[in-house]
Amino acid sequence: MRDDEVPPRVVAGYAPVLLVWSSLWPHRPLDRISFDLTAGQPGGDCALRWTLTTDGDLPSESTLGHLRHRLNYLISDRLRRSYGQ
Repeated sequence: MRDDEVPPRVVAGYAPVLLVWSSLWPHRPLDRISFDLTAGQPGGDCALRWTLTTDGDLPSESTLGHLRHRLNYLISDRLRRSYGQ
């Protein structure tokens, strides 16, 4: 985690299809990161979609771009690397 980030907490979930994290950014406490999982073929893959939402003020385009980039790195890039891709 970067200096301006905190580890997220699980704030909601409905196994095995939904997980919701708290914000990673203390200065944006009303943000949430939702993970939606959709099963593929039996015994096969699944699809993962993450969505950043907020009940607070909408971020500027610049801030939104930073938040998206950071989440994409933490979720997608790190996940791919864990599988050796």
